[in-house]
Amino acid sequence: MTCDYAMYTYNATLQQFMSPRLWPATYPSRLTPSECDFWNASAVSSVHGIVVSAVGFYVLRTQDALYTEGYTYETPESLLCVNIVVGYLLSDLYLGITHLDWPGTAMMLFHHILGIFSMIYTSVYHFGTGMIVCIVVLEATSPFVNFRWFFEKNGLKTSSPTLYLVNGAMITVSWFLLRICFYGWMIFNYVFRQWSDLMSYDNHLHTFVVVFGMAGGYVLQVLWFKKIFAGMMKALSASKKKV
Repeated sequence: MTCDYAMYTYNATLQQFMSPRLWPATYPSRLTPSECDFWNASAVSSVHGIVVSAVGFYVLRTQDALYTEGYTYETPESLLCVNIVVGYLLSDLYLGITHLDWPGTAMMLFHHILGIFSMIYTSVYHFGTGMIVCIVVLEATSPFVNFRWFFEKNGLKTSSPTLYLVNGAMITVSWFLLRICFYGWMIFNYVFRQWSDLMSYDNHLHTFVVVFGMAGGYVLQVLWFKKIFAGMMKALSASKKKV
């Protein structure tokens, strides 16, 4: 996990070096120092989302036993997913704590602390890593969310409204499919379907981590989706008025 944390730290440093060379008109001339840090963090988040979701999809497609053989079944690949995500969450948590002015920081901190606790717990107790593999798949939505902010800061919201709207549609659709529907399937598969197995453990903290971790995470996804959907409807309404 220390190695993964260092990897994301180096990635942030690389983004800080590359951004002014790739987008000199925007970075840092149009951004405050805090926004520059948010830009770098968002770039790291995008790379992380692409890589870890691809790993998660691959593991789920090749290792069905992770979501059919119970909570204690794990593989080296499922533990790798846990380590990658914990490393990212630790690095992003540090940035959130040092930049409390960033948008949505309070919910982000709660999400990251809950995620770090749950994932470290699964790694230490070798319990529920199959759930984590499913959860990392959700990160496929992150690049679209980050692109929205990049587009806005680069002036594409007004200069390329269609591109901006398409990206907003991708956020809405991918969020609904992955973080609402697929996450709902996870709750059904790992909580309701295996409830008797979950209640058979003497360690009640196992039950707490699964139920509270998944339920708390799902509530956050629904709350975020409400905001995303409302924003999409507002953008579509504005687009129709212009036409």
